[in-house]
Amino acid sequence: MNEERREFLVSPEDIQCLRHVAARSEVVAEWINSRVDANDRIIRLTPSEAEQLREILTTQMATVGFDADYEPNEQGAVLERLIDRFFVR
Repeated sequence: MNEERREFLVSPEDIQCLRHVAARSEVVAEWINSRVDANDRIIRLTPSEAEQLREILTTQMATVGFDADYEPNEQGAVLERLIDRFFVR
């Protein structure tokens, strides 16, 4: 099945977080290097790629996204926002 890529608007903070995740994930690194526009404002992914990215971000969230009281920390808040942003109906 050939899926059409969708555009997802991202902030500079989002890109910074995605680049941090890309340091640990070759898949995310490839997407950041080839699917982000020149202004670092839009990333283009298929719905299945977006779902795969959400899974990677969820794993990252579980690893580094919570404080001692299991409340989202600053990085966790960004990860949560990205998980929501890449949701495709």
